[in-house]
Amino acid sequence: MPVYQVNEHEILQEEAAIEHAETETYDGRLYLSDKRLIFEKKGKRGLIHASPPQALLDIYLYEITNVSSAVPKIKVFTKKVLTVEYKHDDDTGKAKFRLTDPTKWENEIRKWISDAKKQEEERQHREQEELYRKNVEMARAKAGTTNVGVAYYGNPKNTSKPPSNQKKDDIIEGDSSSTSIQVQRSNPPSTVPTKTCPSCGEPLKPGMKFCPNCGEPVK
Repeated sequence: MPVYQVNEHEILQEEAAIEHAETETYDGRLYLSDKRLIFEKKGKRGLIHASPPQALLDIYLYEITNVSSAVPKIKVFTKKVLTVEYKHDDDTGKAKFRLTDPTKWENEIRKWISDAKKQEEERQHREQEELYRKNVEMARAKAGTTNVGVAYYGNPKNTSKPPSNQKKDDIIEGDSSSTSIQVQRSNPPSTVPTKTCPSCGEPLKPGMKFCPNCGEPVK
């Protein structure tokens, strides 16, 4: 008897024979669950050597690509065959089973295949979403957020001294919502030329007509 997985339920089981490579036939038991189709070859007992049952076929229902049954109309021919085609690990295969009622097995397999394929599609979709989420988290971790919101001067790799062509008012700011760095340059303060007294050199305010120091008239 096969070892079933968690939440796996047996649907059918029956003594059967499998045609292997169309030249050999092995007796055993065929099992159908809501997830897999399994055929176990019978074990042998001997005085010296003994062999346990061996699983010759173990495939998931979503891997089955086609299933059909053949029941002879003439009772003389008692060979009733269930044919299962499948794709497992990128390899295609075909298995033929001799059963007492292959039509019943075909109907049950077809009924459970649709549910198995739907569950597999949902599982793959969840895995893709989980992989996408991990890739996004890794990308954010690699981007780095240590210097976000910190203002500094000059090259981010060398903060000891600003470059000669870099003014202190060229502040580099990090954007917390993006990995890009923008440079914002502040306008230099406007300078107004200051007049001086032609006689004593005293600084004069705009609009003054006489020097406050020496009284010299200012034009």
